[in-house]
Amino acid sequence: MPKKSFSDAFEIEHISLIPDMPVNEKDRHVLAAAVASESQFIVTANLKDFPQRLLERFEIKALSADDFLVYQLSQDRETIINIVKEHASSSKNPPLSLPEVLGRLKKVVPQFTQIIQGYV
Repeated sequence: MPKKSFSDAFEIEHISLIPDMPVNEKDRHVLAAAVASESQFIVTANLKDFPQRLLERFEIKALSADDFLVYQLSQDRETIINIVKEHASSSKNPPLSLPEVLGRLKKVVPQFTQIIQGYV
């Protein structure tokens, strides 16, 4: 059933690229998917597994979640702030206030949270 519901999410074009990816074997599928989808970024907590010198030829950058969200905020501050506010207002189980959402985010994306707190 998920394949029918999310047929676009099951891209397999990257499979043939996997063996030629210049990163660790266990991470090749990630870079191959990024290359096949023409992504600008790989968002990962394992930046050491995706050294920039190996990604340059693909014009892809590896970013932490924090750096990625800071970048997104710099590109469209209003939209990102609205997304965070909507997340807080739509949380149900448990319901969370905006300060509670930001408190949770601070543990994972501290730089982003610090910046966004100045706008809300």
